Amino acid sequence: MYWAARTAGYVAAQRRVPYLKPEQLRRLCDARARSMVDHAWRTVPFYRRAMQERGLEPRHFHGVSDLGLLPVVHGRDLADRPEHFLSSAYTPDNTLELLTSGSTGHSKRIHWDKAAVFQAHAAGLRHREVLAGFTGQRSGYRLLMVNSAGSTNSDVREFHQRHSWVPTVVDPQTVYVSPREPFEQAVQAINAHRPEVVRGFGAYLGAIYRWAWSGGYPIHLPKVICFGGEHMHEADRQLIESVYGVPVITSYQSCEAMRMAFQCKRGSGLHISADQTHIRVAGPDGHTLPDGETGRVLMSNLVNRATVLLNYDLGDRGAMSPEFCDCGRTLPMLERLEGRDNDFVILPGGQVAHGSAVLSQLYRVPGLLRLQFIQHSHRELEVKVVCNDDVDWNEMQRGLDKALTRALGPHSFAVTWRRVKRIEPGPGGKYKCMISRVRPDTPPGR
Repeated sequence: MYWAARTAGYVAAQRRVPYLKPEQLRRLCDARARSMVDHAWRTVPFYRRAMQERGLEPRHFHGVSDLGLLPVVHGRDLADRPEHFLSSAYTPDNTLELLTSGSTGHSKRIHWDKAAVFQAHAAGLRHREVLAGFTGQRSGYRLLMVNSAGSTNSDVREFHQRHSWVPTVVDPQTVYVSPREPFEQAVQAINAHRPEVVRGFGAYLGAIYRWAWSGGYPIHLPKVICFGGEHMHEADRQLIESVYGVPVITSYQSCEAMRMAFQCKRGSGLHISADQTHIRVAGPDGHTLPDGETGRVLMSNLVNRATVLLNYDLGDRGAMSPEFCDCGRTLPMLERLEGRDNDFVILPGGQVAHGSAVLSQLYRVPGLLRLQFIQHSHRELEVKVVCNDDVDWNEMQRGLDKALTRALGPHSFAVTWRRVKRIEPGPGGKYKCMISRVRPDTPPGR
């Protein structure tokens, strides 16, 4: 009941934030940035050392515009030494621990303090208000969620249920579908539940509706489809909106910052929840780029005081907008976002396995640091593996084989496991954890 009451307070406070005057929003964000830098200086080893090396102290940081004085933190930094980013004010036992899927090439452990978890939960109201514009109701609508067991979404939902109480009438009527399911079963679930909102991974949702259209299979049409986690291919988005007549919107979230940005009904970019997450776009030298120019998306979490992440490279590319949306919200906007674009693993017979389902199993193998899938044919997989130096490679291969079987089932793949020191990023510095060189003649799932 305590956290339910706290969350209600967060909701009441945050409801007006998207519509604050720009100078009011700026003061709020600057105050949170100063507080977080002071907290990092006092309790987080990485940032105290980084500031000392640069001759900086908390007094040098006046607001979010000064966060660029800190070094850019990459995913591999957090993956290699997560304890360096954990505040001494917290222990793993009194936080929510999230494990990223590894889609950036590095599986990372991130701890969230309880207050920050429920602040992010309250911020979800902003997205629900957008969905209400399509469904006509803020709660109680039918939702179908594509979600892997053990994913961030399921871990956070379990945390909410364990530590708080929310009236069931507030929650959507939700059915979950695993991206490991064959497309036929996913379509059956959609038709049975008849959701008003469908949410999930962009490429997977696009592939489901493309598969149904190509095969002439009947599929229920929701009032809106919302994707995140990865891009939806533009051809699939056009098919859903033009042929099926269903609007498609997107949101931007991650384990490192949860709810970062959302698209409103006007569809003109993504509104950044700037009071919780400061986002800037930087060039190769780390300096902030002018609005409209594409560069690396760097994030500073202004609420989570357990694993502190400031000036963190999310592995995505995007561009800031110089304009405000005409919907009336004054939140800064991402004009465009070029997220990670990972392929499916195409199984013998034409079905597909989504990256989240595969990676979530493999990253449970002890000693694994990062990996990259390359599918050369329907029967041939090459997997590059970076692991701890003291790992028994033969034992690790056996563990990876078992994990792959759990993820893909008893399919007959010839798998080559290659132990490497480093996995190189692709063009533009972006990392693809799954690369498929198989282009089946029929749509995925046929």
